[in-house]
Amino acid sequence: MEQQNKIAHQIMDSGMSFQLEMLLLSLKREVEKGYKVCNPGILVGGSLRNSIAHCIKDASLPKTKKKAYDYLVKKGYYDFLKTILGKE
Repeated sequence: MEQQNKIAHQIMDSGMSFQLEMLLLSLKREVEKGYKVCNPGILVGGSLRNSIAHCIKDASLPKTKKKAYDYLVKKGYYDFLKTILGKE
């Protein structure tokens, strides 16, 4: 368990934790492609949206996945993709 915590909380080049980057990428895939990429049993609060809200500590994060994704894009949480992939 300790090793998992070390990996999950590793700070990436974007300044975000590895865990948060993976949650954001999972949300992006679910919203854009329409398929689930995470098992709800391993997520905080049982949902991807709740896990992201827990990581970023933002009480104003919308409740639906699509609205939450749009909100996070506007807030700049997906800007790290531009540096990693060269595109959004």
